[in-house]
Amino acid sequence: MAKTTVQNLETRADYAVLTLRIGLAFIWIWESLGTKFLFDPDRSLALLRGTHLFGDLVIPALNLICAFELMIGVMLLIGLWVRPLAWVQIVVMAVFMLVIASVYPDLYKEPTAPIAKNIPIMAAALATWFLGPDSRSLDVRRKRAMESGEAPSSG
Repeated sequence: MAKTTVQNLETRADYAVLTLRIGLAFIWIWESLGTKFLFDPDRSLALLRGTHLFGDLVIPALNLICAFELMIGVMLLIGLWVRPLAWVQIVVMAVFMLVIASVYPDLYKEPTAPIAKNIPIMAAALATWFLGPDSRSLDVRRKRAMESGEAPSSG
């Protein structure tokens, strides 16, 4: 009975990590593609210009930010470097929040809480660090392949 309970908890934890990983990947991919293609790109450029961090390089900076967010999302989706990416996400969001706080402090008062929503997202990223990669992640597949001396499978 105890072994079944432990296996059940391990299975639930594995699904929890998978759910967190896919959810976080969705957020990063949505932010990347949404900023560039789905939402008003001029608004994104205006917000970025308002930081005065990039001078005349606002458009290339926005492109790099979108590419970086997309890379984080795809890496999370496939489960590559799950634990290091947890800290990357937390640092990126913390920097974002500090910049926004200094340039656009009124955003903290918005009823839709565009900045405050980052706190639970950071907590989800931290949970992925604590729990580690799930059994479906590329990280685990690569580790298993290295242990068995085979190439990692893609399916």
